[in-house]
Amino acid sequence: MAKQKVDSLVKAWLDVELNENGKNLTQALNELNKKLNTVHTHSRINEWKTNRNGRGERLPRELRKYMGKRVIKSVLNNAGVDTAKLNARHFNKIVEQLT
Repeated sequence: MAKQKVDSLVKAWLDVELNENGKNLTQALNELNKKLNTVHTHSRINEWKTNRNGRGERLPRELRKYMGKRVIKSVLNNAGVDTAKLNARHFNKIVEQLT
């Protein structure tokens, strides 16, 4: 995935979590870590966001999928699509193609 796309994905994920879902960074990070069984830190999120040391370009696939899923659901919900009614398998295929 190109640097610009990764930077945009991390920023879009943060926007969804912080501004739409009303979480703070700690809550968003805790949820991500719990879901993916990881131990990423606040500083790591900032490294991804700013692509410090090329970290944003090397965003692991599972993180791209997780963030992509959150962002895509937000976009669809904002467009009036009831994502709760989407077939999970089909939705996951969309996420795979876009991340």
